[in-house]
Amino acid sequence: DLAHAHLKALEFATKQKQSYYDVFNLGTGNGSSVLEVINNFQHVTGVNVPYRIGARRNGDTISSYADTKKAQKLLNFKPKYNLSDALADAWRWQQTLNNKN
Repeated sequence: DLAHAHLKALEFATKQKQSYYDVFNLGTGNGSSVLEVINNFQHVTGVNVPYRIGARRNGDTISSYADTKKAQKLLNFKPKYNLSDALADAWRWQQTLNNKN
């Protein structure tokens, strides 16, 4: 999805009449907790991830979400992959690196 979004951003920028830059939030627009990501990763890869739940530290962000409406509107960007797909793809890529070493 990110590579696809970068191509859409380049296409958009080259169509502008003057020098242009902008910032776009990319993603699904849906938030996930750290625990949801860990559980999802374990499910799609079969790999156990040891973790410990502790007290929130000073300065820890409670939640953070990216508003992707601007990328959808100006770049016509719509993500093709959900969290499970992205984690599985990242894990497959990591495995190819591990096999090369």
